[in-house]
Amino acid sequence: MNIDYSLEGHIATITINRPDALNAMTDDMHHTLADTYRRYMSEDDAWVAIVRGVGEKAFSVGRDLKERAELFAAGTPMRPVPVFPDIDKPLIAAVHGYALGLGCQEALRCDIRIAADTAQFGLTEVRVGMAGPVDPILRVLPFGPALYMLLTGGHVEASRALTFGLVMDVVPATELDAKAWELAEAIAANAPLAMRVTKQNAYYARFLPPELASRYVRANSARVDASEDIKEGARAFAEKRKPVWLGR
Repeated sequence: MNIDYSLEGHIATITINRPDALNAMTDDMHHTLADTYRRYMSEDDAWVAIVRGVGEKAFSVGRDLKERAELFAAGTPMRPVPVFPDIDKPLIAAVHGYALGLGCQEALRCDIRIAADTAQFGLTEVRVGMAGPVDPILRVLPFGPALYMLLTGGHVEASRALTFGLVMDVVPATELDAKAWELAEAIAANAPLAMRVTKQNAYYARFLPPELASRYVRANSARVDASEDIKEGARAFAEKRKPVWLGR
């Protein structure tokens, strides 16, 4: 279905693989992508994932609008939007070339975005008569830059995306995969249960009132406080060695 998945050590790679169409996503691909995230969540050995696109020109230009036009012309009912799982494991987007519409949304689904200097981001939905995806961009950007992207539907180059806070780093295109892998290795060196709980705490606490956020973080972090990994972390520090994480 043009969505590839691989696992090397504790690092998963999820690849959008339809370069002949600039990685435009068909309806089947979109549903397969949701299933691929479920696979990532279900594999205990997968601690961090990199999301990327194949080819030189695009991470993904978004929905396959030719397919959608054909469905409209034939009067074929649209399938329901796929249900994506809650992903509490780390996700890194390695973005090169065009990341437009649904492609940009997939980059926004990730926790950290690394961009090649060729990257161009755009929430282009309003240009084709669709309402812009408000929720994902408002979770990442300040209100002003978010509205700029939503209402213009224009492209934002990598350097400007960096000033917006949309990406964490911009590197030459030839260095993108290596940079993403280096970051994934740094994350995968940490305790997997602690990382998942930390991500949960960050995403929930961000939108809760301070008192409720504090209660949630304390209650949710109790799993880490009682884990084998917290004991292993202390032992490894005292013994001046790398910890051997169990994920529990």
